[in-house]
Amino acid sequence: MLKVLALLISTIFASEVKFLPYMAEHENLGCPSNSHCSKKIGLIRHQWTGIAKSSSPNKIKKMRSFTSSYGALLPVWGRESSETNKDLILWDSSCKGHNNEKLESIKLIEVFTKNLNSLNKEKDLLVPNVIMTNRKSSRVRSVLRGDAPILIDGDDLIYIKESEGFYYGLRLKLNGSISIEEVPKVENYPSEVSCSDDITKELLKLTSVKHLYQGSYCKIIWNKKMKKYETLAFGWSCD
Repeated sequence: MLKVLALLISTIFASEVKFLPYMAEHENLGCPSNSHCSKKIGLIRHQWTGIAKSSSPNKIKKMRSFTSSYGALLPVWGRESSETNKDLILWDSSCKGHNNEKLESIKLIEVFTKNLNSLNKEKDLLVPNVIMTNRKSSRVRSVLRGDAPILIDGDDLIYIKESEGFYYGLRLKLNGSISIEEVPKVENYPSEVSCSDDITKELLKLTSVKHLYQGSYCKIIWNKKMKKYETLAFGWSCD
């Protein structure tokens, strides 16, 4: 796959600039509509979405192989400075509070990574946190932007993700590492509950960018290993 990608990159870079069908969506192959996205990242994403759109019966296996090389495509937040980072896919946020002329603008980011926690070291990125309200240890966790786990498995958070109409499971471990798996079977679904004022205050203090969130929302999510629901508090930016 790496040789194919290298050949594709060199071919496109060397070719004349002309209109091609994919340019109706973005000038760079593989980049999503209306995004800031470099040729390099577009080509990597093109491989990712190509797996999702393929008729292969082994998509999960191929996604795992891809992830071992490039990581999975994960959503987080970004600072204004992220606009110059060629390793990111980004959009302007639709939240009014993120586009205040007197404050630093906030961006929607997608980034390929093998470990979510490692992104906390990147100055351009803002990785969301969740509070697992019933816990004393490992109470605060890094999580994905705009999404909540469908299940918890011990300390692992399990998401259902989608790419090009293909659904797959994504397991996020306590240390931040991720793995791709089949869509989990769910018997006890999450539901939204009220957050206490204390939890909301605690959550809002976790980010240095005070206009990232306007409030919080809470969900009870089934932990299949512990056989009980846990309450998780997430940041809320806008509808």
